[in-house]
Amino acid sequence: MSIVFPPSHCPHCGHSIAWYDNIPLISYIVLRGRCRHCGAKISIRYPIVELLSGLLFLFSYLAFGISTLTLRAIVAGWLSLGISWIDWEHGLVPDSLTLSGTLIGLAIGLLDGIDGARLSVVGLSIGLAFGLTLRFFGGLIARREAFGEGDITYLTMLGSLMGPFVPIAGLFLGSILGLLWVGI
Repeated sequence: MSIVFPPSHCPHCGHSIAWYDNIPLISYIVLRGRCRHCGAKISIRYPIVELLSGLLFLFSYLAFGISTLTLRAIVAGWLSLGISWIDWEHGLVPDSLTLSGTLIGLAIGLLDGIDGARLSVVGLSIGLAFGLTLRFFGGLIARREAFGEGDITYLTMLGSLMGPFVPIAGLFLGSILGLLWVGI
């Protein structure tokens, strides 16, 4: 899957979307959520992702200023947004995204010097160990796969990008949100 090729196009008529019809949020509002060429309805998912991405960038900058922590938060948030959407629609967590995020986390760690690299490696290790432990014990208790490989690589990615405590906090937050979603 590429965000560059093929260029943006209408999923209904296949017509390429001009640059002026591809401005985040504004184009969706101006076109009233429809393709300029065929009039087909454009999924609300696009402006939602655009809005969430913009808020992610804004809040990361406001929280951390211009720093590698901002970069870590933006990469983790952006990948988490994409992974969540794909998991919701297709029931899978793409290794291409989690492994790329893990490598990016390690690279950013190197930019932060020895302490940053150490934080990324420890976070990666804790995310991996925590995920494998949950998979093992969850499988024993539930007698079926309770925690998939994609979940493990996701926790590993979060640890690499954000440090050792984020995979655990992310799992608990995700579990709470999942319970709320199912309960609604």
